[in-house]
Amino acid sequence: MVPNRHLENPQIPGLDMVQMSLDEPIPSSAPSILPNDILDKSLPKVGGGQNSLGNKNNTYLKMPSWREIGMTNVAEPDFNIGILIDDISIIDRHVSAMSKPASRCFLTSVVVLNPPLDCDDESQVKTAVREWLEINNLDVDADDLVIGQGIEGYQEMLKQTDIDAVYIVLSPSYQRDYILQALSCKKHVLVNDPISTLLPEYLETLECAKQNGKFIQSSTMFVHQYRVQRFMNRVLQDPNFGQITDVDASIQLNCDDVEKVGVKLPLRKQDGSIRVLGRFCVLVSTLFFNRLGSFAESARVNSFKIGKHGEIVSAECHVKFTKGRQLKFYVAYIHSATRQSIELKATSRYATMNDFVIEHPDGLATYRVYDRIAAADGKFNVTSGDSIDVAMGMGQERVLWRNFVRLSNELDKQGGWDDSEATSECRELTNVSIQTKKILIALMESFENDCKEVPIHDAIDNIQ
Repeated sequence: MVPNRHLENPQIPGLDMVQMSLDEPIPSSAPSILPNDILDKSLPKVGGGQNSLGNKNNTYLKMPSWREIGMTNVAEPDFNIGILIDDISIIDRHVSAMSKPASRCFLTSVVVLNPPLDCDDESQVKTAVREWLEINNLDVDADDLVIGQGIEGYQEMLKQTDIDAVYIVLSPSYQRDYILQALSCKKHVLVNDPISTLLPEYLETLECAKQNGKFIQSSTMFVHQYRVQRFMNRVLQDPNFGQITDVDASIQLNCDDVEKVGVKLPLRKQDGSIRVLGRFCVLVSTLFFNRLGSFAESARVNSFKIGKHGEIVSAECHVKFTKGRQLKFYVAYIHSATRQSIELKATSRYATMNDFVIEHPDGLATYRVYDRIAAADGKFNVTSGDSIDVAMGMGQERVLWRNFVRLSNELDKQGGWDDSEATSECRELTNVSIQTKKILIALMESFENDCKEVPIHDAIDNIQ
């Protein structure tokens, strides 16, 4: 059987950006689990059943496309960004996109907490920052930046009234104080946090964000959002898809590609495959199941292998959600070619997507939807299928910055966190972020306790 092929949003010659909106608004039924009612007890409900999307009030995921912007003269904001780095050896894959067209971001300040020991004056620090900009492919002149060093330099940066947000690139173990300082100075905060599962600190920063009317989120929550949302829309809007029950995901990452997910060789104990690769499987599944009203109940590591530095080289995991749904995933560091896929299973159909973590080199994501019927032996036979190519246009890193700016701006326009439609996407993303951390914590607890099934406490109720 050769599946039918369709092309969504084909590339248009001469345009840097293609369709950026979702085809239809997707309502969310995710309940609140944020402290002190940052979120509602429940986001807008879906009326008329699982796949009924008739509620036109739930439009918070309808992002303007380039066509809509051109026709309606909708002005997107531009944000001035300050960056805080530990030292000039930091290589971050997100920062290079800031200087590219349509990122909506302008780098205006850099602070180095621990400059090189041989940097005795401001000119030497500027030279070091200039080298850091070149290493990270940032097309910015150091002479145009406000450059600082140490804690005092960071505090001076936060006093700059023209800075809208701060990007913090530090070890998760000591990010907390710098995040709280930025939020208290009325700055939005994006954190490079590829491996952390720290929950109490995250909840504390969320409470501070609420009090100051600003947005706090990690870069992981944005990187793959657009392609995955298009995939989910295709499934959720299909009335023939049937009752969705399972998600199967797999990420087998070539060791030479580890920097694409935020870690470096040699792998350390904290760079294990569950925390680094598993979080993408958990994130996508949680975002998907939340929209169907299902939330994580328990998690278990079924099997694993350990590397020479104590890191989890591979793992097979199982997460149970309410309403009988489940996620099964396999993650591993390997020496052969990188392979990644996610599959959604339902009673009458199933859908698959590749490249859901690391984007394809040509920027084209492909997903397939298959019809299936039950055979006499209890197995399913595939009868037909469609293959859909989604042209990305701009790369996922620029989409990251655009989405961060867009959501932060929504909070600014509303005057902070509220229960309005305008901030619904902020609340959903935050809700999913908390549940993702909880699931990863439960999986690590299972790993440390002979692969026992671990309940995910308070996955639905508010955390006080």
